[in-house]
Amino acid sequence: MELTSLRTLVCPSCGAPIHHGDLNCEYCGAAVYAGQAAEVITPALAQAQNLIPEMRRRIEENPLDGDAYYQLGLALFTIKLYDQAEEAFAQAQRLSLGSALVHYFAGLAMLYRSEDEILSIEEFRLNEMRKQFQLAAKLDPSIAVAGVYGQFMDALLERNHGDYAGAVDPLKAVIEQLPKFGLAWQVLAACQFQTADYPAAIAAARQALELSPWNADLAYLVGAAYGRLDNLDEMEAWAHRVAQIRGHPDAWEQVLTEFKGKIE
Repeated sequence: MELTSLRTLVCPSCGAPIHHGDLNCEYCGAAVYAGQAAEVITPALAQAQNLIPEMRRRIEENPLDGDAYYQLGLALFTIKLYDQAEEAFAQAQRLSLGSALVHYFAGLAMLYRSEDEILSIEEFRLNEMRKQFQLAAKLDPSIAVAGVYGQFMDALLERNHGDYAGAVDPLKAVIEQLPKFGLAWQVLAACQFQTADYPAAIAAARQALELSPWNADLAYLVGAAYGRLDNLDEMEAWAHRVAQIRGHPDAWEQVLTEFKGKIE
């Protein structure tokens, strides 16, 4: 059977990748329903991997095939090659102007490509992501989640301008709509730490860690926050965890020194 579409591989609510056997989206928590039995049986990863060479052949035969670039971008997005997906969606935009889905997935690819540097993204990059989500929401209001990601971009921009308190409520609004969006929990924790609301920062960071348990930055934030609260037992426990995540479990005392440096 020839593969021609990847539409069954993404969450109908937020557009994130769906894996074989998933009943809920790991990104937003939405229930996943399949219209046909084949949509559940076909492993998403295998379908994406098969689709990539097919779309590249189509592009080679017709470099102006905007849909091929879009399908290629979806496949690359599904296997988390976000940089290549972003390039494919950029080509699709040049050839299929006005497509809400192309703008939406371009924004998502840019966002997840920047996941590891979410607290240090340059402003021009944030504005470009924000633009993609705004265009998607404007062109197709039914993609309501595009507006939510746009709100997340607004909150990130507020944080980048130093308005940590001002970013808290918008981030909470995003989380209310996308409760499993780990990046929103992470940024919320960082903002609450900056406003000295350490118990709230710890709670938000723990939520983020449930979604990304090996994130050393999140574990570090929790340990530092416990240090600010003079909870030495928890601070030491989190020093052990950070050291383990970093791959040097015996170096926990150095992490503890780092925590204390944040306090003194």
